[in-house]
Amino acid sequence: MGISLPIHLHAQPADTPWPMFRHDPHYRGVSQYGGSLHAGLRWSYRTGYPIYSSPAVGSMGEIYFGSYDNRFYTINSSGSLGWSYETEGSIWVSPLIDSEARIVMGSWDNNVYALSSAGILSWSYRAAQVVEGSFNIDSKGRICVAPRDSNLYTLSSAGSFIWSYGFHGATSASPAIDSDDKIYIADELADLMNSAPANLYCVTSIGAMTWSYGIHDVWGMTLTIPTGSGALDENSSCYIGSLNNTLYAVNSDGTLKWSYQSAGGIVSSPAVISSTRIYFGSGDNNVYALSSDCGLEWSFSTSLDVSSSPCVSSEGNVYVGSNDSRVYSLTSFGHLLWSYQTDGGVDSSVSLDSARVIYAGSRDFVFYALSAVTPIMTPTVTETPAETPTQTPTRTPTTTPTNTPTQTPTLTPTRTPTPTNTPTRTPTLTPTTTPTLTSTPTQTPTCTPTETPTRTPIPTDTPTGTPAPTATPYMYGILSSSTVTVGDSLTFNLIAQPLSTRFDAYGGIMDSKGVYLYSFYLKNPYLLQKGMKALAKKALLHDAVRKTLYINPLILPGAKGTYTFIIGFVPPGWKPTVRNVIPGCLWQGTLTVKAN
Repeated sequence: MGISLPIHLHAQPADTPWPMFRHDPHYRGVSQYGGSLHAGLRWSYRTGYPIYSSPAVGSMGEIYFGSYDNRFYTINSSGSLGWSYETEGSIWVSPLIDSEARIVMGSWDNNVYALSSAGILSWSYRAAQVVEGSFNIDSKGRICVAPRDSNLYTLSSAGSFIWSYGFHGATSASPAIDSDDKIYIADELADLMNSAPANLYCVTSIGAMTWSYGIHDVWGMTLTIPTGSGALDENSSCYIGSLNNTLYAVNSDGTLKWSYQSAGGIVSSPAVISSTRIYFGSGDNNVYALSSDCGLEWSFSTSLDVSSSPCVSSEGNVYVGSNDSRVYSLTSFGHLLWSYQTDGGVDSSVSLDSARVIYAGSRDFVFYALSAVTPIMTPTVTETPAETPTQTPTRTPTTTPTNTPTQTPTLTPTRTPTPTNTPTRTPTLTPTTTPTLTSTPTQTPTCTPTETPTRTPIPTDTPTGTPAPTATPYMYGILSSSTVTVGDSLTFNLIAQPLSTRFDAYGGIMDSKGVYLYSFYLKNPYLLQKGMKALAKKALLHDAVRKTLYINPLILPGAKGTYTFIIGFVPPGWKPTVRNVIPGCLWQGTLTVKAN
């Protein structure tokens, strides 16, 4: 199936093959270029931590993305490092390239950054909380972003504040913009204690709300995980997923067009082909293709949940990552063209360039360039600066975080990532083992023409009592900064893949002597409990989780010193000791708190 392009845009991203998250201001995820029909590793580049940021592609084929190692990278089309820019927090967001070749990105250090094409800081804007959602730009060149402080901000192209709109709940979603500069974005659960719904908002270009649509029934451990970012068709209908397993189609006037029930939570942002077809991934391990009237065209099963957002080439082929560590290429009829095996889950959304090269990052710390051409033999770098990029940009803030050694607490990390600036070619292509194509998902989804989505009960598996799950889990925590000053804000997040057995979860904060001071509190991420208390008992993880456990502007009562943030999973009823930890389910990170 071919598709007709171009897409007519009024906004001002750069005229490059893939200038921003989901390609264009409507977030349709459709490229005007073809993708590779065969899989092969062109090159790869290793960073110091997992990569969730979806890449942007510049006019010269350069690729921009961020990593959890606090750095923002520019990689040349050959796979060599152009430059990197260090922030004081992890980088989740996808960058935006504007029409003046500035690169706008954000960090968990609460800052929005605008960099020149040479990596020099043009300006920065400090928000009240971490910047986790990606950016958009309207027809007047104004930049839109929603940090986790429950506000949608509009900034000028020079980085000055224009207006903000306050939500009921925080958000990690990104704003889609239609041809009239109206902005569409969803928040998370508005009231953690009383289960007030999350909402999809439509906001005008001057910051006034046009309408909101309630997204109900988010449950359990997923309270603070956001819905996905919406995508708009040519009629400004918005398609957006939710953790209640439902994809919503909402008309431009805020009324429900239809809803589609899958068998897993949906954080994948849909790809929209005009108003004819919608593609999205689900926590039930499937990639779906729906018609514009909510009919199931096909579904394709992977081995784990799909949180990556699909990308569609000009031929109509679909490219998407899965947490089974593969990147998939599917035809418009749902047939497998190829898959490529990485060494970690692929949450990063796929981007395309004009040379049929496919780009994606992975949890294995590696960024991949895939195509059918002969792999580029990158010269061996004999002298690579440990921290200094090829072109040294101006860094802001100037305070460089340092990791202060501490007395080792009882729990120890499972692995320590080592950054390197040398491109690698480590993964292997394994085209023989592929998931199967299915005409329907495991649990048959249904179209629901009502405004109230149905509740999906949590399965109640019988606990096995064994200390190790059947599949090796992948769990770790992320601190937004390793060094803070008393009074600064701090965010701690837990990221985990599904576990096949029940477990008890423990997590909290220890002092430099290994004394357990506080435990995290699932019901309210702003609070800590004194002493060692379980986060959850006999818990199950059927879907991958990204959970905010601790946000506090005061850091710790009393403050300065060195602390260890720690989390571990043990079999139900077992003592929380290193000996009893389920393999792969242990993480710790060090935080240094300085006086004002």
